[in-house]
Amino acid sequence: ALDAAKSAVLRFYAREAALGDESDVARAFYAATGEARLRFDWPSAMGRIRRASFDNKCRVDAWTDCLAMTSGATYATSEIYICGTKHVTQRALTSLLCHEGLHNLARRVRPGNTYLSEDLEHIAMALLGDPQLVHQAD
Repeated sequence: ALDAAKSAVLRFYAREAALGDESDVARAFYAATGEARLRFDWPSAMGRIRRASFDNKCRVDAWTDCLAMTSGATYATSEIYICGTKHVTQRALTSLLCHEGLHNLARRVRPGNTYLSEDLEHIAMALLGDPQLVHQAD
């Protein structure tokens, strides 16, 4: 299941990376941040996707409030972990993995802190239609 999700996300990322600033992902991050220039580190994001793993023994988190997370000592060393003790559909697993991989993808080019806040990243993801962030009224 995780390998299939990784393959799907990597294909999506490759298509988006090839489009550069014309990709939906880039446009969403530009709209969310208002930045004139951003750098998209697709190779690092794809590496985090390839290395993503299940946490089957609750070593990373107790998994009471979420199903996946990007965690590490620094932004640059963060990795993706997915709750391995709760069942999710293949579609949900792929969505979780894609969401986590988008964290730390876009960086500012101007002087100062280059990393975006999680709130700005989530705005960009909501603009992309991330089902974890976009709630439709029934």
